[in-house]
Amino acid sequence: MKNVNSIDLNFQGVTIGISGQDFLTSTTLANLESNITGLRVGKSFETIARGQIDFTPAATVSAKLIGEQALSITGQPHLFAGGIAIAHTAQYMSECIRPSVKDLFLVHAAAVVDPQDNSAIVLFGEKGAGKTTLAFRLCHEHGYVLVGNDQIFLGHDNERLYVEGGNNYFDIRTTAVRSDSYLGSVVLARSNNKPAWNDKLRVRAHDLGIASSTEYHTAKQLLHVRIDHTENSLKVAPWSGLQQTLVMHERIGRHISGQATPLLDDNGTYYGSLPSMLNQHGLAARDRIVSHIQTIGITEIFAPNAQAALEFITTEGKQQ
Repeated sequence: MKNVNSIDLNFQGVTIGISGQDFLTSTTLANLESNITGLRVGKSFETIARGQIDFTPAATVSAKLIGEQALSITGQPHLFAGGIAIAHTAQYMSECIRPSVKDLFLVHAAAVVDPQDNSAIVLFGEKGAGKTTLAFRLCHEHGYVLVGNDQIFLGHDNERLYVEGGNNYFDIRTTAVRSDSYLGSVVLARSNNKPAWNDKLRVRAHDLGIASSTEYHTAKQLLHVRIDHTENSLKVAPWSGLQQTLVMHERIGRHISGQATPLLDDNGTYYGSLPSMLNQHGLAARDRIVSHIQTIGITEIFAPNAQAALEFITTEGKQQ
């Protein structure tokens, strides 16, 4: 394919135009679609807002905000030719811009859809807490539909909390495969030099016959989960207090939380921070979502194993 000077990337309704470069193709960027949550490459999108990235070849790498919704990036073209850094920068911009028109954020959480009522269960939790294991087993064993395993779009609309797409694959830690007999019977653990906690196996939902959805689903249940093999029994209680509020504030819309987002090239070399964009819009939208989450309430689940958590979610949890 011939190189083009302008390419549109869309992230759940926000289009970011990429221009000024002649080293990237639509095909190169489209190859990243399955790995960057929400990314779509093309020209015919339903667009709710738009941003722009202009690339200028230069000896040094830099990023400068031009107006409110445009970013100027300089650098050596070969450092950005793989499209990875450009695509992730565009994703960052989309997450800054979207709250100015829509209360929808990319969130670190998992979500599945109950096929009986078409509503969603959202699973919050720390890294390695068991979100992926529970999402996988709910889908593969109980027929739930996958929204996202580690990243989901969570929104607030007319007093409803909802999900609308996410990453439709599972990155499963080798430790999870080894510690869960059901996972172990479906997914084979690898043996290499990586620590088992850091070694992840990528499993595509469709390869296992698991359905996924990018449609609008009302979130009916919010859970904060932790599978801890040192626990002797299942412990379930409403989650509240300072820790809950701080965690939710951090997880919802992390791109606009005031934390710096790094400027990187395709090799992961660090050049500083990307400029903050439309921060006040994002903060206000996040406040509305966090407040609504607190109104709905979150159930905290500590389970000795995945089976105990699954039994609660699919039986007692449905009755709450």
